[in-house]
Amino acid sequence: MAKMETGIRDNAEGKGLDNTRKKTLQLLHYVGMEVQDIFQDITDPDPVNDNQDPYAVCIRKLDHYFRAEENIPFERHVFRQMAPNEEEPVDKHLVRLRQQARHCNFGAALEERFRDQSIEKLTDLELKKKLLETRRIPLDAILEKARASEAAK
Repeated sequence: MAKMETGIRDNAEGKGLDNTRKKTLQLLHYVGMEVQDIFQDITDPDPVNDNQDPYAVCIRKLDHYFRAEENIPFERHVFRQMAPNEEEPVDKHLVRLRQQARHCNFGAALEERFRDQSIEKLTDLELKKKLLETRRIPLDAILEKARASEAAK
């Protein structure tokens, strides 16, 4: 919903709709009847006053309803379980790891997490052994060696 809502929000703003009421109606029109019904039934999570921008209130209400609270331990569990699919190139697996890591709040140690996960979930045991024998191996070196191993197969 967030991606769709952002696109619709940008569309309404891009059409030069200055009137916030018109922008709100345009947004609700694009999201469809199901979301319109939800919008009518939910209350504003942060009501400050009645003279607020209707478009800002609409966005706040929909965001509050549709945004799921993050469950960092669960997201990290999913990250740790991610292994390359059969015949999946290492680069594609890294892309999937990066997508999942967005939800994990790893902070500064992100590249180390990718490195460790890439080694941990390798199916080529000989390559895994070689990588583990190398101290302080950077992610780039792991990717290079994994690509070479894939190309050799």
